[in-house]
Amino acid sequence: MYQPEIEEYHIRNLYQLKLRTKKPMTRLVNAILDAFFGQLEELEWGGADAITHSRDGQILVGNIELTFLKKMLTNPSTARNSRSTEPGI
Repeated sequence: MYQPEIEEYHIRNLYQLKLRTKKPMTRLVNAILDAFFGQLEELEWGGADAITHSRDGQILVGNIELTFLKKMLTNPSTARNSRSTEPGI
């Protein structure tokens, strides 16, 4: 099965949320996605207001703005050595 790469800063934020809620990170991700897709379903997925594009290239899904950050280019060997073994650090 396809496993998309999740940005490291999201993992850190999820880990902090896990500590505060005492819920597993996978359950938190599923709850976040359920809320997002639930809102999209309420907007009937393809309705005129469901998904809009702004002039600056952002996408709005209902009232949620999706921002697409450009990936920073890093040297894979440097990135590998700088990774912490503990989440959230």
